[in-house]
Amino acid sequence: MLGEIERKLTAIVGDALASRTHLKAAESPGAAPDPGKGLVAVSVNALTGPAVFEREQSAIAMGAPAVSATLRRILRVQFTARLAFSMRPRDDTPSSVTAARGLILDDISLSAHALGAGGVRDGSAFQTANPDPGFELLDFALQKGTMPGELTGGLFTGELLYDSAANIWPPSVTESGGKIAAVDPIIAVLPLDARTDIPAVRTGSGTRVRVRSLSGKRLVDANTGARAPLRLAVTVVSDLPFGQRGVIASGNPGVETGFKIIPAADPETVIDYTAPTGSLGATRVEFVAIHMAMPDGHSGAFLGSVAVPLVQA
Repeated sequence: MLGEIERKLTAIVGDALASRTHLKAAESPGAAPDPGKGLVAVSVNALTGPAVFEREQSAIAMGAPAVSATLRRILRVQFTARLAFSMRPRDDTPSSVTAARGLILDDISLSAHALGAGGVRDGSAFQTANPDPGFELLDFALQKGTMPGELTGGLFTGELLYDSAANIWPPSVTESGGKIAAVDPIIAVLPLDARTDIPAVRTGSGTRVRVRSLSGKRLVDANTGARAPLRLAVTVVSDLPFGQRGVIASGNPGVETGFKIIPAADPETVIDYTAPTGSLGATRVEFVAIHMAMPDGHSGAFLGSVAVPLVQA
């Protein structure tokens, strides 16, 4: 995973700088260089998650038609890769010090040039012979660098920092993916045309939510081709706890607590909503959340919601 990325990056840097006989590439921290020698220590650090919310992801590796596909749960991460350069002058003479500074400047610039190649930037250079390396590098880009200044502890130092993103997963940990028996598209106009009969509902009373643009049938058995009327799974979303919030009065109970299963009708589906009966506290609105209902009674894809303003009676 990240360790393999660090090892591969070290190998890429080492190969690119192979002609620099004074320089050694090593995984961080590396041993301090001897006089007249240099070191580039490679490390992966500053791990963060993606910048946007994502549900967990999966990657599918397809095989022969008769073999189940390999399914892996992957994690998208962003991280910083650091190349830390150090160079020790051969001795304390001005000529040796000047030569050492020139060498480390060239080490840094040659490394930056090598890591700017297209195969490195798009991640393809990080591919290995291992069919299950535990990572897939997605991008690799220079963030910034620092050049050597004065000698510190007898060394010139500098660094290059790179921003990168990758998918990672534990090697050899897979699941078997089953066959998709059928694909049954359902066409609906979104956002939903849904509205309440009245603009606000007093506690203890109710209203009807009318939903248009949803009707038809869906496949329920891929083997027989049997179809059934489209159904909705509807619930109330509220700051109030279950038992104190509003409820859906129509339909049949779903598998999940608080959900009702309601057949979709043409030209509109009517949902009966009953407001809370007790104190609202600070709550002034609830939402009727509408999902596609799965054949087994669970809620499926979220389709939309309707705000129901509340008034304390």
